[in-house]
Amino acid sequence: MLYNTPQGTSSSNPADVDWVCIYEGNVNAPDFFVPAKEDTSTLVAEGGHWGAEKSAVTLNGVPQIVERGSDGANRGLHLWKLDTLQMKVTFLDSFDVYAEEEAKTNFVTELNKITGDNIAIVTSCDSISITEAMQTALNNFGADAELLEQSRTSLVLIGKKGLGQGNGIFHTSTTNAIAVSTMIFNGTCTGFNSNGDFISYKHDTKAWMENTERSISLHARDIETINGSITSINESVFTVLPEQIA
Repeated sequence: MLYNTPQGTSSSNPADVDWVCIYEGNVNAPDFFVPAKEDTSTLVAEGGHWGAEKSAVTLNGVPQIVERGSDGANRGLHLWKLDTLQMKVTFLDSFDVYAEEEAKTNFVTELNKITGDNIAIVTSCDSISITEAMQTALNNFGADAELLEQSRTSLVLIGKKGLGQGNGIFHTSTTNAIAVSTMIFNGTCTGFNSNGDFISYKHDTKAWMENTERSISLHARDIETINGSITSINESVFTVLPEQIA
């Protein structure tokens, strides 16, 4: 039986039940929500600059790699789409924004097509440049991009349309390749800073000791929390009995 407290359920004060978990038998049931592993995914995006032979996006340990050809093919920015409903990554195209004006225009057009529940991923391969139009589009997806002339710069963006400047996951480097890792939980991405997506990721670790007349127990517990929702609990106990003490 379900009760709507502090007031009873009526036609003018209805109650909605989102889900119910039923346990059979004498079970010490948890009073918090822990998502199933299949609801949590790991996403890694990699980009490089001069001399980089590839960029890659890896979802749950399965990589997709786009290589630069010896003739310069696939140089520039690579555009990917993550469908958060199907949890599927698709490589869309490469754009030689280093040398081709048409590629710069096409990049902006194709990036802006990634809407709804889809997450945009942008990775660099070899040299790039960023025009004003590209800067505006990238920053709308959460980047903090600056205008850039032809440059050997590594770039990675994981973002979503409408996030706004600086609210996505965005890194650049002129010295090293970049690999960025994040977690997707129920279709939302850790590290985003608006549109209701998760913004906090922390571990709460505790250790304590309990004594009885016949034993000493050492406890350790680690609770992982994303924006207030517990995603995993790891706990261990080591007990020392009198007969174990020399």
